[in-house]
Amino acid sequence: MGTKISRRVLLLGSILLFSGQVDARGGRGGRSFGRGGRGGRGGTFAGFLWIIGIGGVFFGWLNIQSRKEAKQRAHLLAIEKARLEEIERSKPPKTEWESLGLCLLCGSPMTVRIAKVGKRRGTKFLGCTSYPRCAGTRKFTAGAPGG
Repeated sequence: MGTKISRRVLLLGSILLFSGQVDARGGRGGRSFGRGGRGGRGGTFAGFLWIIGIGGVFFGWLNIQSRKEAKQRAHLLAIEKARLEEIERSKPPKTEWESLGLCLLCGSPMTVRIAKVGKRRGTKFLGCTSYPRCAGTRKFTAGAPGG
């Protein structure tokens, strides 16, 4: 993104630098940056430098904003990682997941669901409560935990 904007700034600056048109009286038409008058091109280079300076301020501001966002993202990722580690510590060992009626893929509780489409439409099955993040399923048996 920065290269596209800087190219635009340089293009605009070069247009300003070379667009010093001389009117019939030898002066510059319109408003000029800095000097003006009979030279025809007075102040055009100063305008170019002014635009480059504004571009530098803008790019500096973008750099500061991107650093702030990176710090915020890192902080949020650290919080999320700590939360997930706490969840993992609170789960029982994987060897007990099936007997407790937990999903074999992620360890979340299973719930009874009814198939709505397909050749098993209308039949009950156990589905993971964290669907669609986890698509764990099991056959439903009346005496099984979670059912």
